[in-house]
Amino acid sequence: MRILLVKPDISEFSVGFVSLARTAPLELLMVGASVPDHECRIFDMRLEKGEAFEDALRDFQPDVIGLTAYSAEAEATKALAQRAKRVLPNVPIVWGGYHATMALDDVLDEPCVDFAVRGEGEATFPELVQAIARGGPYDGVAGVAFRRGEEVVLTPPRPQITDLDSLPFPHWDLVARYQADYYLGVLGIAGGVETTRGCPFDC
Repeated sequence: MRILLVKPDISEFSVGFVSLARTAPLELLMVGASVPDHECRIFDMRLEKGEAFEDALRDFQPDVIGLTAYSAEAEATKALAQRAKRVLPNVPIVWGGYHATMALDDVLDEPCVDFAVRGEGEATFPELVQAIARGGPYDGVAGVAFRRGEEVVLTPPRPQITDLDSLPFPHWDLVARYQADYYLGVLGIAGGVETTRGCPFDC
């Protein structure tokens, strides 16, 4: 299957931050690495303009569209889902990331979103892609939420990944065309390394 993973852009709202850093979407690189048997592309809206998103959809013709978002990116991500559905109305849209986990109702209130991945996506997303390829059912995929008519279905949560070394390395080739435009302050061009996850505090 062809999978398009999309990073939203909120640079017009994140005043000053772009001057400090624009890092590679490590979350999408990890998810992309989790589906090695499928043709995957990453589309970074922070580095694309105008109708480039629609052009990419028409050119690539993905079978699945994956979106990620922090809560600050939620409205921009909803707009991307709407734009995608206007071009490819029958292609399922999967929303993952922190906002899908922490504000699930807000994500599923967007009618253009077909599935939400709750928690870490590296194990959930490949199983969901397989289920989509089969045409369902989706109830056996742990860690997802979806609508069945007027009903919202929540499958059992998936246990957290305890050993990050068990995960594949990020597929950096998926952002090769953007790499020169990722930077971290005075360090210049930079790539991220994930050594731990989560936070010990409960904000």
